[in-house]
Amino acid sequence: MVKIELEKAITESSNENKVLHRDSVIDIMKGVGIILLILYHFECIPNTQKFLSSFLMPMFFLISGYFHKRPVCVDSIKKEFKRLVLPFYFTMGILLLYTSIVHFFIFSNNVNQVCLMFWALFFPTGSICSNSVPIWFLPALFWCRMGFGIIFRMKKDIYVAILAFFFGVLFIELKRFVPFECPFALMAGMSALAFYSLGYLIRLYRDRIPTCVFLTLVLCWIVLYRFYSIGMMVSEYKNLPLAVLCSIGGTVSIFYLSKILIKLKVGKIFEWFGVHSLIILSAHSVERYLPIPYSQLIEWTSLWAVLVLKVILCVVFTLLCYRFSITRFVYSLKSMSV
Repeated sequence: MVKIELEKAITESSNENKVLHRDSVIDIMKGVGIILLILYHFECIPNTQKFLSSFLMPMFFLISGYFHKRPVCVDSIKKEFKRLVLPFYFTMGILLLYTSIVHFFIFSNNVNQVCLMFWALFFPTGSICSNSVPIWFLPALFWCRMGFGIIFRMKKDIYVAILAFFFGVLFIELKRFVPFECPFALMAGMSALAFYSLGYLIRLYRDRIPTCVFLTLVLCWIVLYRFYSIGMMVSEYKNLPLAVLCSIGGTVSIFYLSKILIKLKVGKIFEWFGVHSLIILSAHSVERYLPIPYSQLIEWTSLWAVLVLKVILCVVFTLLCYRFSITRFVYSLKSMSV
């Protein structure tokens, strides 16, 4: 049943791509990225988090910056709020309701979990309540787009990217010397301007940048990823110049991989995951709190079997979103054809 629904969804998303002129390679990049994000949250794989964090979250901001086209205005604020902030609160509402039922009414001695989830509504990066949720990315991206859009109104082309990059670095350094946290992932979003602006800059000069430059960045990333760290969620960076350059190399690597995948049948699956990456991010944020003994399942089966299980849960959540009017509204979905 799930297989049939998934095939219908893949066909529908492919048809929508033709109408909306979506870039299939970019969608595959997002699909690969969201699956790697699920893998990233497996803390039991040695060195995996270090490797993936070296480019994964910067990649999403680079891609978003690449497609930035207009300054901030009332209409764009409304559009971005519905697209990013509304799904954030919808997902957090599900998590808060779930934790309230489980930890307050069923296990009344664990009210602390409910309080932690309530605080995560305002500080999703976990900097205040030590309870981070993967969906912190959505409000962070909202603030990042708003910040870049404001700069876009004042400057044009390369000056926008330079000024936005400067502000991104400024917020990163500010967080280092003045350790405070703003609500709703504002600090993470403003710090991400450093990567968002580079995505916009790459789009401006994509035809003038030699391929050898990108290949050099890929090589630098492969060799040097151990010597820097990126903590976008908490705006903490080690060796920032190296982190910025090498994260571009990691992103380019996924781009080249996606160009290979698009020629294969499996590319359609990754493309579907990319088109629905926002919903899958919400689903992943929810399934992490489900009472599933993942550690025991890993011992009984294998790590990859558990990863497949988590991905299937996210797919089921996504397919269910097509069935309810409220989720279709929140995630801007059309009814699935039958």
